[in-house]
Amino acid sequence: MKGIGFENVRSYVKSKHGENAWGKVLASMSAADRACLTSIVAVGWYDVALFARLLRSVDQNLGSGDLSLLPKVGQHEAEQDFGRALRVLMRVVSPLQMFRAERRLWSHFQSSGEWVFTPLPDGMRGSLDGWYADTALCAELQGYLVRLVEFTGGKEAAVRHDKCRARGHAACVYDFRWR
Repeated sequence: MKGIGFENVRSYVKSKHGENAWGKVLASMSAADRACLTSIVAVGWYDVALFARLLRSVDQNLGSGDLSLLPKVGQHEAEQDFGRALRVLMRVVSPLQMFRAERRLWSHFQSSGEWVFTPLPDGMRGSLDGWYADTALCAELQGYLVRLVEFTGGKEAAVRHDKCRARGHAACVYDFRWR
């Protein structure tokens, strides 16, 4: 995956938990992971498994260890990826259009995984197949995509993730709802 995701997680940790928190997160990781994480560049490509380990370290060190912090990390990442001016422009697209665009944008930031989106009466179902299977990634991604729905004006955005590759399902399935 692209290094910008790692940069955004570092930004979250430092802005929400302080400069010293990033050192705490790094210190809890292996020497090999620390070496890689301290040399990441936004445009580089890195192993998504490293990203999952980073998310888990953030949650263990700064959250409650149950992955509940990770949707907030994902929301912060979306805010970093889509600056204020772009978020204003996103108000002219619907959440459905945003999901169609996300399907195409995915390959610019991830080297694996493919989305299929299907409209629901009151939302959208997204099925992600072929991406690295880890519940930490799923929790972060839920927060990221809910924030994108909010950028388009979707109110009370929520997601359910009942089928997960990390729990043995064929694909990760996310049901998004908003009003």
